[in-house]
Amino acid sequence: MQLPHTWVDSDASLESAARRWAGASVVGVDIEFVRFNTYYPQAAIYQIATDEAIDLVDATAIEQFAPLIDLLDAAHVLKVVHGGGEDMEVIHTHLGMTPRNVFDTQLAACIAGHVWCIGYAALVSARLGVELSKEAQRSDWLARPLSQQQREYCLQDVAYLIELQNILRREIERLGRLDWFEQEMRHWLLRESAVPEDRYLRMAGVRQMTSRQQAVLKALCEWREHEAMRIDQPRQWVVRDEHLLKFARQDSLDRNAIGQALPPRVARRFGRGLLDAFNAGQAGELPTEVLRPFAKGSREIVKSILKGVTKLAQELNVPPELLGRRREIERCVRAWQSGDRQPDYLSGWRGCYLRSLFDAAFDAEQCV
Repeated sequence: MQLPHTWVDSDASLESAARRWAGASVVGVDIEFVRFNTYYPQAAIYQIATDEAIDLVDATAIEQFAPLIDLLDAAHVLKVVHGGGEDMEVIHTHLGMTPRNVFDTQLAACIAGHVWCIGYAALVSARLGVELSKEAQRSDWLARPLSQQQREYCLQDVAYLIELQNILRREIERLGRLDWFEQEMRHWLLRESAVPEDRYLRMAGVRQMTSRQQAVLKALCEWREHEAMRIDQPRQWVVRDEHLLKFARQDSLDRNAIGQALPPRVARRFGRGLLDAFNAGQAGELPTEVLRPFAKGSREIVKSILKGVTKLAQELNVPPELLGRRREIERCVRAWQSGDRQPDYLSGWRGCYLRSLFDAAFDAEQCV
């Protein structure tokens, strides 16, 4: 698809681009960014496609982004993205807002029966028969000027979004799944704009920890997250996961133990913060969600539900992950066992299919 394109690298040219966008009811949006050595992604290029043209907005050269913010915030303009979680993070970090009226073609493709998290190039190939190059994907997008290969990649990455949206919307409407998509998009936007508070629950070995150790790990992870934000460095550059896990398992912690575990420079820089976070976790309240290894009966319940999810996904011709991945099913089982018969994950369209699997699995367990 050969659309005319404009390189937008000044406030004046951005205002001109906004005038071109004024009549659009739908735009494709993609962002190239860099995150080599920072916590926050660094916006490099915003790609905005209409039916008629593509604008490549140089984020390193613009000072006043109001015209772009107005477009992303316009409720009457549909913004089409693909796998846009990181794009939403870039926009939130760089522009301080969350776009409205967003259509994610990756999610739509999943609901329409494609594999889980299908890539943009694979979807373009499957739906449009066009093969895209990925050679420039890992480029340094902050370097200027862009190479011809980089520019072509930017154009291709956004050129087919509107066409894909048209195809996928018709398909999910034909399948009667538009309400699935709309519910998922609402949850998706809320999830992508939220700060992760349960990162510690995803770390290896957390289930074998006591409640207090999990409380300490949670405090350590929250401290690291805020410290990484403050100095704008990757969280693993602050203190690595394995060190937080080691500290959380200890009954006590002092500067000597920190110095023995960490490189000297890291221990000097972050030792006081680590100690304060460790002590706060030791003295504070226990987490509202504490993970424990499942007992045999509970493992069988999870296994039964996942087996039912796989069978149901085949019948619906959707990837099983759309209905429920293991981690989500386990959290629902824990909520169910704690007395909450309506876990949030089982609300909406998904609950209509999964609730019966939970009922059957728990009824079978009670009959044993």
